[in-house]
Amino acid sequence: MSAGWIVLIVLAALVGILWIPLRARAVYEGDLTAELRILFFRFRLYPRPPKKPKKKAKPKEEPKSKEETTPQNEEQKTAPSPKTLLDYAKLAAELLGDLRRKLVLRELTVRAVFGGKDPADAALNYGRAWAAIGAVTPPLERAFRIRKRNLSAEYDETKKTIELYAAAEISLTAAAIIGLAWKALWGYLAIRRKTKTEKKAVQQHEQSHS
Repeated sequence: MSAGWIVLIVLAALVGILWIPLRARAVYEGDLTAELRILFFRFRLYPRPPKKPKKKAKPKEEPKSKEETTPQNEEQKTAPSPKTLLDYAKLAAELLGDLRRKLVLRELTVRAVFGGKDPADAALNYGRAWAAIGAVTPPLERAFRIRKRNLSAEYDETKKTIELYAAAEISLTAAAIIGLAWKALWGYLAIRRKTKTEKKAVQQHEQSHS
């Protein structure tokens, strides 16, 4: 096999990896669980597995305290100006908008199970069940493109309270993550350069009038 074919195969593999979807799935059924899926691999995000207790280290002798001296010529860090904070806020809003457009809600399932042996109680709980569904779904519908949805309210006479089951799965490609990270880095550096340029111009203006 020639070197050209090897290069093409490697490039095709890299492009394929970039377009592999990263999926995050969350399920609520009394308790919340969340996991990350990459191809056939799964990683639990919540709840986190319990950490093993660390062995207690032997206490070390504290070094003798020394007087700390700060150099006189050390520059004091100043807080960013309101204009700079506004630039950062605009960048964050753009990134959130791009993230919302790139994220895909592959599945949205909301099921409310209600009970009540008395017909009046059953009807009241039926309305409450759909009210619970209505409280969960509109924010998700406004924020994401939903491919598959399943909303339902089921009656179970053995239930005394409303039980809610919800599952959502979002996906985002590695290419989209890299693109967002690059845009965030480029925007941050651009704001830094702009801030330094404006600060230098102000200092030169002050020196010329002094």
